[in-house]
Amino acid sequence: MLFKSIQKGEKPSSFLRIFLIILLAIFVDQSIEDVLLESIVSIDPTGWISNIYLLAAIPFALFLASLSDFHCRRRILIFALTSLVVSGIFILFFLKYDNNWIAYIALMFKATGGNVTPVALASVATIAPLKKFTTSLAVAICAYALGSWVPIYLRSFTHIPLILIVFSLVVISVVCYIIAIKWFKEASFDGFKFENNSLNLKCFFSFARKDLKEIAHFCLLTPVILVFSGYIFSEISFYQILLRGELLAENDFYSSLSLKLGLGYYAGTGILWFLQRRGGTDGQCLKLGTVIAFLSLVSAVIFSYVESSPLYKYFIPSLSLGFALFIPSLFSILSKIKNLDDQGKIYGLLDSTDTISVLIAAKYIKSSKLASYNNVFWISSTILLIGSIIMWSFIHYAKNMRRNNGNPYK
Repeated sequence: MLFKSIQKGEKPSSFLRIFLIILLAIFVDQSIEDVLLESIVSIDPTGWISNIYLLAAIPFALFLASLSDFHCRRRILIFALTSLVVSGIFILFFLKYDNNWIAYIALMFKATGGNVTPVALASVATIAPLKKFTTSLAVAICAYALGSWVPIYLRSFTHIPLILIVFSLVVISVVCYIIAIKWFKEASFDGFKFENNSLNLKCFFSFARKDLKEIAHFCLLTPVILVFSGYIFSEISFYQILLRGELLAENDFYSSLSLKLGLGYYAGTGILWFLQRRGGTDGQCLKLGTVIAFLSLVSAVIFSYVESSPLYKYFIPSLSLGFALFIPSLFSILSKIKNLDDQGKIYGLLDSTDTISVLIAAKYIKSSKLASYNNVFWISSTILLIGSIIMWSFIHYAKNMRRNNGNPYK
């Protein structure tokens, strides 16, 4: 593999500064994507344009993040931020001039080059201290979730014009871009030095020619299949509930789900930090999180049969709390048993799998708009149970890898 020219060194001393910029980049990436999809509602009444955008983003997210395994993560992140800024500028032009082709260009730049989040998560996996990695990953996912609902709630409660929100996000993106260029050097950002750190067409096509097969091989590895099979089942279960709040907003029960799920996730991240500080392992947190999430859905099913009882609504935050425990733990284990030059592929797959889960869940929701609460909870709990069984199987597999190969993970 072409990535073998690295020289491993100590983790960068400026981790906290780099991490804060990464969080800001993840937040603005998700926010721009959300306002972009919201901006094109007027020209996309059937949702086909949004679906094409999401489908196009799936392979490009994996490819761009994998390219950071081959090349400097800092430079790939700068490239993604550049595409994100360009996409945001075209959104501003679209909101100003209402030209469909401008919107299509914005979508193209965001889908093909503006996938900041997987590259940023791979950077966290590269530079974070081992003992802090799980909680760092959990906080990064919180930034992702925050970016997905802050612009929506900001506009709903304050009535700030969408064009002003987009302008603010573009300014934040430019700030991230400038900081990444001016403040951080490759050795401090990536945690190692490259023998050849130039980014040119020759390097790009060399990567495309030699490493695409390795990406495909990586996707077929047993631990990767277990992790992402469990992840996609759990995410479909989660989005069955979350997206009903966005797609079927006329329903009073579902209309506030995003906020409840978000608060539950942030509380769960705090609990994860506490458990890790007390010596809890990733495997223990994963098992605890799946149990809490599954019991929350089962409890919601039981109480949803009692029409006079509103208690089932209070199990929604605990469901999200469980996800906050097991999602970062799941990917932390995978990151720790794989190589340094696999992290881009891992988080590119995470981003792509998350998008696939959204498409599957949204398709089902639109075909079952009249589903009752208890049916929704039944379906979600069943899907989550399947995902949990697969993830527990991965824990067993990872432990065997540790015994056989001496790969440490906590």
